Amino acid sequence: MTAADAVVTAVYGLLEWASSDACAVLVALSVPSEWLFSARSRERIFRAMNRKVRLAFGAGLLAAVATFAGAEPSAPQPAQAGIDLTGIHGFDFLVGDWRVHHRRISAVSKKWVEFDGTLTLRLLMEGVANMEEHWLNSPDGVYRAVGLRSYDSKQDQWSIWWLDSRYPSRLLDPPAQGRFENGVGSFYASFEQDGKKIIGRLQWSAMTPTSAHWEQANSTDDGKTWQPNWIMELQRVEKH
Repeated sequence: MTAADAVVTAVYGLLEWASSDACAVLVALSVPSEWLFSARSRERIFRAMNRKVRLAFGAGLLAAVATFAGAEPSAPQPAQAGIDLTGIHGFDFLVGDWRVHHRRISAVSKKWVEFDGTLTLRLLMEGVANMEEHWLNSPDGVYRAVGLRSYDSKQDQWSIWWLDSRYPSRLLDPPAQGRFENGVGSFYASFEQDGKKIIGRLQWSAMTPTSAHWEQANSTDDGKTWQPNWIMELQRVEKH
């Protein structure tokens, strides 16, 4: 959620609460008990309710605006020291089996959903390429997917393709391309949606020998701001 979304959510949430029965009950419980039995109880409770709602709304709105004004996108956490991300070794950290917790915007409901899955990666062609196989237990239906990567040493650049088992005959999209810098891997691809140019970004961060973070996000303003739509938290499966 962006800072702007936080403001809108706070405003609408407070407006909804202010009009609810719960608000009236809370105000009634918070006023002096003798007010409930006086001749002017209704009028006094109404005035108190108005004051409390205005104060609650004002405080919430100020907090949301402060969040909006001061919010900065959090910088991705770099890989743990000692993990080699140079050149052909960029994805060596991912070799093996992983449990994955997914959070993504559902293509069906357009809302955030959470589910679990697995990931297995193996190197190909002596490390020049690698294949990442996913099993995804999505609430919209279980499916499998494959991420295929290749490394161009002349450009010091990785190219990434994605194949989804739900659309086995679909042509592959142009690859996302990029590299690892300062412990973070960022890979970009441009496409059009509803007549608008969109930049997609795949980003690896916070890599350790047993965990990693991946995020997919889109930008409609040439990379000034990013809206995440898919996040993976990975934990390595220990071999016994």
